[in-house]
Amino acid sequence: MMDTPLFLSEPDPRRPGLPLPERERWQPLRLGLVELYHYDSEEFWFRDGHLLLRGNNGTGKSKVLSLTLPFLLDAQLKPSRIEPDADAGKKMSWNLLMGTYPRRMGYAWLEFGRIADDGRAHYLTLGAGLSAVEARPQVDCWYFIIDAAADAPRINQDIWLTSGQRVVLTRDRLREALQGRGQVFDTARTYRRAVDERLFRLGSQRYDALMDTLIQLRQPQLSKKPNEIALSNALSEALPPLPTELVADVAEARAVAKEKADTASRLFEQRSTERADAVARFQRFAATGLLLAAWPDAPLPDVEGGWTIDPALTLARRTEQALSEIKHDDEAWARVQKEVAGDFMELQRALSARGHQAQAEQSDWGLIVHVLYQNRPERPDALALRLAEEITQRNELLTAKEREILENHLQAEIAAEIQRLLQAADAQRNLINRELHRRPTSTGVRYRLLWLPLSEEEGAPVGFEAARKRLLNINADLRTAQDRSVVGAMLQQRIAAERERADVSAGPGGGSLADQLARALDYRRWHQFRVERWQDGSWRKLSGPASSGERALGLTVPLFAAVASFYTQSNYTLAPRLMLLDEAFAGIDDAARAHCMGLIREFDLDFVITSEREWACYAELPGVSICQLQRKEGIDAVYVSRWSWDGRARVREADPDRRFVPQ
Repeated sequence: MMDTPLFLSEPDPRRPGLPLPERERWQPLRLGLVELYHYDSEEFWFRDGHLLLRGNNGTGKSKVLSLTLPFLLDAQLKPSRIEPDADAGKKMSWNLLMGTYPRRMGYAWLEFGRIADDGRAHYLTLGAGLSAVEARPQVDCWYFIIDAAADAPRINQDIWLTSGQRVVLTRDRLREALQGRGQVFDTARTYRRAVDERLFRLGSQRYDALMDTLIQLRQPQLSKKPNEIALSNALSEALPPLPTELVADVAEARAVAKEKADTASRLFEQRSTERADAVARFQRFAATGLLLAAWPDAPLPDVEGGWTIDPALTLARRTEQALSEIKHDDEAWARVQKEVAGDFMELQRALSARGHQAQAEQSDWGLIVHVLYQNRPERPDALALRLAEEITQRNELLTAKEREILENHLQAEIAAEIQRLLQAADAQRNLINRELHRRPTSTGVRYRLLWLPLSEEEGAPVGFEAARKRLLNINADLRTAQDRSVVGAMLQQRIAAERERADVSAGPGGGSLADQLARALDYRRWHQFRVERWQDGSWRKLSGPASSGERALGLTVPLFAAVASFYTQSNYTLAPRLMLLDEAFAGIDDAARAHCMGLIREFDLDFVITSEREWACYAELPGVSICQLQRKEGIDAVYVSRWSWDGRARVREADPDRRFVPQ
């Protein structure tokens, strides 16, 4: 055991006090690295939820971002997720070994804080442990969460990720240290779910989409290479999908109807099989030549081919007529009785194997056989006809019932929910446009965001244009029967098309019925976003003639809105509102940067951004922590000088001096 304790009972008064939360919602307070890259132990503080990492190229500002965000939320080690430039050659193991260490273990962590209803500060810390060994390509990774209680320990004050001898804690030592005050996760999946449950409460699908949007926004110098398709995709993903419970209700209704239809089909197939067996037995009897021996002129169908019910039944009836005069003395009767008894036993075996029963009673003219159906005796041939008619009627009723269930549900709950989502998305677009209108660029250029329906050729549902007008403009209570029919037909067409697609694929991509319905009713895929700019008295496409700065601004700002939409649409109002930018606002002038900062404030976004020249000291931004990184080649260290901006002045800040356990 280590001699130095992992916990300290009292904060060290010689060090600056840690940052405290000021908002009711979660905001980032600090992020840190331990034995990663050129850092032995370092932490970076936020101010008002904002952190700027600045410095020349090669100082590692993007490296700090890649090792912390969104990695500590995303928990994926693929370079396409870790590295801002998605370079597949940049492996996580290099951040540990760096070509000089034979083995190395380190940590990345991120602390959030908020003020609870009782006025007490609550803290929650996310972290990841990483271990790499030379000549082994895989990095061992584990994760931890320090719980959000008011007395949750804070890293580098109450708990340390290194021992007193500056040895990094192993996974097991960390588990011991956090017992009762946090949790260690061995898999990324369980950790991601826990992070979402504690901080965002979006659900797996929306959480994945948020991670994708953060990664899209974090691309280096995004403003220098705007991508309108990526923008539209990001904004679409930011819209909420249909509630899963509503989709599940429809899936369950369809499943019940399908189960009933399948049961009827199985019964019909069973009866058809029994009837086919009877025809086959008659055919086999005829093939023996006995029938022709008794009735040489019998109009036999081809005994080599399969007989159908109609000619077999006709032959049986005509045979009965033709052989009505056949000898039936005692000897013949005894012989026939024996044969009939054998046939009856065979019939009983066939029916009992399918859960049914046959009855026979002896009469003066022979053995009469009935099949029990619904507690009533039925003659086999009559029963076969009755079942065929009943199954046909039942299938028609089931089809009508299924259609009734779907129409009622689709035209009521789902149509109402899609209407609500369409109207909410349109209102959100209008809100974004109001903010954009209030903030023209220094040259007077304004931007607006359009949310346009796709045409049927572009992938929209058949009849969507007419249905969309009704959903957006007509209150559900005021819709006519024709309005409901137009909307219901469009939605049912989408479901039918998706089921057909799933049937064709007939593989894992088809998914469950609920998955098929979720895809079929995903209104987000029926639209596209587009940005236009107001210049010289008219609205113009962003892709038209414009300066690179104007085009970059027109695509960067709506992405802010996309990230904000994830948090706005969530029912959990305490979620942090993170945004990430690498080499922020490249190619955008100072006035436009101030414009962006004002929008960040309006959208109430927290951020970590990196820049070579940006200081982020704008009146539009009330507070930001600034860390200037400096590094000299050949020295395994990064120097961090610290500043803060309070909306009026930039001031130098003291070093936290919390790298190692106090001696």
